[in-house]
Amino acid sequence: MLAGACVPVLLLAVGWQSTLLAVALANLLCIAVVMPLRARLDADVGLPNFVQPLRLVLRAPRLRRLALVPLLFCAIQLSLTTYLVAYLHAELGHGLMAAGFALSVAQACGAGGRIVWGRVADEWLAPCALLVLLALLIGLGCLALAGVGPATPAWGVYALLGLLGACAIGWDGVYFAEIARHAPAGQASAATAGAQVFTYSGMVLGPAAFALILRMGGGYGVAFAGLALLVCCCIALLALAPRGR
Repeated sequence: MLAGACVPVLLLAVGWQSTLLAVALANLLCIAVVMPLRARLDADVGLPNFVQPLRLVLRAPRLRRLALVPLLFCAIQLSLTTYLVAYLHAELGHGLMAAGFALSVAQACGAGGRIVWGRVADEWLAPCALLVLLALLIGLGCLALAGVGPATPAWGVYALLGLLGACAIGWDGVYFAEIARHAPAGQASAATAGAQVFTYSGMVLGPAAFALILRMGGGYGVAFAGLALLVCCCIALLALAPRGR
């Protein structure tokens, strides 16, 4: 949210080189804050502990069926957040600050969505059924985003991105709670770590595939519509996932 709000302003004020330096300094500040905690948190880190969570996920049938879901969800999420500002600015003619604010809206609704969907999964809808619903909403949102044009009013764009952000960014709390629920007793953290391997694979593969579509001349509309196709794969995987509250 901070990046969406601050980076366009810095870009216009001091140029892209100084903006990148500011982002780098922010990351170095995070390192300085985290370093005092590192020795305690990394006390048991080693190669066997790195491999074991992935082995756990791949060997457990229930976890294995769920493991590919975050790869696809995260491919959609990162493609959206990576290219949204460029799409709104270069393709639809929005100003940089307006496009950055739109990204902040999507991220803020994603943060709120994680809380709301968690409540829904606790009280009203089974987690897998909720993830299917979120996948459907993401697919419809991506198709709607592909159809947005320069004449679309700003409030309509923000409303669409709010809904899309709440679903495409807010899905992961419910998913990882479901992974923890199906993990063997006492191994919820290991199962979550193993599932994260697939999550971060989606972070790498999704934006790269999106860029390939753009390079092949498909355009942003085609690329966003292509994300909707991944939703069908998500739903198919969730249909095979274990049931239960």
